[in-house]
Amino acid sequence: MKEISLWQLPKKSTHVILEKEIQKQLFEKAAAKEGSLYELTKLFGENDSVYYWHNGTRETIPLWALEKIALIAGESLEEIEQNATGVKSGYQGTTVKMAFPIAITPEFDAIVANLLGDGCFSGYGKTASYKQKNEFARRLFTEKLRHCLGKFELNEKQYAGQWKVIIPKIIIECIETAYQFEETDTLSRRVPKEIKTKEREFRVAFLAAFVLDEGHINEGIEVYSGNRLLLQDILEIVKSLGYDATEIKERNGHGSKNCFYRFRIKVQGCKNFLTDLDELCKKHPNCGLAHEYEALKFASTRVRHKTLNGVTREEILKILPEVKTVKAITRTLKITSSTVREHLKKLEKTGKVEKIGREQNRTIWQPIT
Repeated sequence: MKEISLWQLPKKSTHVILEKEIQKQLFEKAAAKEGSLYELTKLFGENDSVYYWHNGTRETIPLWALEKIALIAGESLEEIEQNATGVKSGYQGTTVKMAFPIAITPEFDAIVANLLGDGCFSGYGKTASYKQKNEFARRLFTEKLRHCLGKFELNEKQYAGQWKVIIPKIIIECIETAYQFEETDTLSRRVPKEIKTKEREFRVAFLAAFVLDEGHINEGIEVYSGNRLLLQDILEIVKSLGYDATEIKERNGHGSKNCFYRFRIKVQGCKNFLTDLDELCKKHPNCGLAHEYEALKFASTRVRHKTLNGVTREEILKILPEVKTVKAITRTLKITSSTVREHLKKLEKTGKVEKIGREQNRTIWQPIT
């Protein structure tokens, strides 16, 4: 599927808003075809709603009724969907100004990845939402929503220290129209099969969005999830792109009852991913890695080589105290954080460096003079 038509959305739950004049003309034309407005109401079981839709006092029309009226009036369904000014799920749902037909682009698939990562699909007793601590990444998600699926009044709520973007149900119904999800629960949902076989730029966009939510970039990219089958789908996409990666391993859940699983995209894979991502973002800038982009650049340029005994320690001592944390030293010297920690421990044992405190949850080191 390359695009979503208004008429593919759920007929019973979807409500459509038309411009008042167009709505009035449509119902007058249908009434004329049936002989009168009263005769038209008979086709709807003498439902008074037909009068309200005709005079515009009820602005939202159920999709099933709109389609029936359009067919009676002999109007083009394509033309009517282009004149829709808003849609929503249910009479009291949040209105979204969608432009039909909706194109399925790499950005659209990136939204699906965000939902599979840190999102919640709507369902019985559930409100669709997306959870993300980082404001830059959260804004990127809302930009993708508005660019692909239409403008709506943004609703954000704070829950357990994290901000959640509340997603109108009609948006979820559009996504579920494009892709059939067998399961949407966190520990059982899967990547739709169609996404895994799409063109390269779609798979790169999907991977970038998932890494942004469920990845950690340092010495390569570690991708993790409590859902092993979902992670297997992501690894399948990684391998289809030709990125070098490890197999899935199990790790402790850090106090959680559930197991966690992970795999790592290696340095060469990071380099190839960065190249593909830069190319993708020329056409689709909202498909970027937000605050994690610089980390990917570093992971892609990290140099792994053996040095003469003591050389690395001398280099560390030269840049202290201007560069004073493990992370900063790692990025300056382009070596792994584990290597930096190992050398700092040795320097500490020989009395050449010491810890002087913490800053932003990171240990501060300084040379002993």
